[in-house]
Amino acid sequence: MNYNRQPAFTIVELLIVIVIIAILATITIVAYNGLTNRARESSLKSDLDNGSKLLAVSKTINGVYLADLNNINNGQAFKASGGNQSVYNTNAPTNNAFCLESHYPLTSPTMFFFTTNNNTSPQKGTCSGTVGVEPCGTTSYAVGDTGPGGGKVFYTGGNCTTLGFKYLEAAPANWNSGGTDLEAVWCNSGTLTTGATGTAVGTGVANTAKIKAKCTSGAAVSAVAYRGGGLADWFLPSKDELNQMYLQRASVGGFINNYYSASSEYSNKIAWMQDLTTGYQGNSFQKYNAFAVRPVRSF
Repeated sequence: MNYNRQPAFTIVELLIVIVIIAILATITIVAYNGLTNRARESSLKSDLDNGSKLLAVSKTINGVYLADLNNINNGQAFKASGGNQSVYNTNAPTNNAFCLESHYPLTSPTMFFFTTNNNTSPQKGTCSGTVGVEPCGTTSYAVGDTGPGGGKVFYTGGNCTTLGFKYLEAAPANWNSGGTDLEAVWCNSGTLTTGATGTAVGTGVANTAKIKAKCTSGAAVSAVAYRGGGLADWFLPSKDELNQMYLQRASVGGFINNYYSASSEYSNKIAWMQDLTTGYQGNSFQKYNAFAVRPVRSF
């Protein structure tokens, strides 16, 4: 009886099969790792989006970014997704800017994203000391220089340690779509107490946040909505900040013939205003009257 024997695999053929299996396994692993990394990136970005929104709400309520992430969610801690770790910085003591970082894994992280108050779109990288646009006092400015927001610097006497800013800049005269300074009531309610009673340099940010928390329109709301230089940290100046603008009126320029609103409240019906031509400041101006508005920002 004759039997037809099939030839066995040669060593070369076996090696080829092994190599093919190894290549397919590598492709599978790479594809799996790619899907895993994309899922992790989405998780990190989602954490940053949620954290930024909670911080924005917290600032509206409190006037500043709270220094502790454990307090921003109605007293409950902000919770990162499983396996992610968050790092949070504010520019103490004013806490009017923040940087939020999310990274993975918890130990020896290899994937980093961050967001700031001025750019809430998650970016690759770490906070590494970054808060807001740039650390306070990084660049030197003189009165009359153009600031980061495209306005004119009118105050250089700040202190990075005690105030959290060194400079104040005023929006350009054509900041409003009408080409000249906007005229608006102080608040849509002329008899509302907002608690915005700060008058000193450095209190305009908190004043504005308190006004915006209770008023749906008006001078402060319009100032906050301005986006000069692509920045979202403009506010209505306090009484003393407005006076500093008057002192440097020649460098700022473009004022109209009307009193200008300060964010400093005097009573439930009255707020501080100033004539930027003569310098006169008064606390007898009714909130329901329309006065001129010029946004400012600190940096």
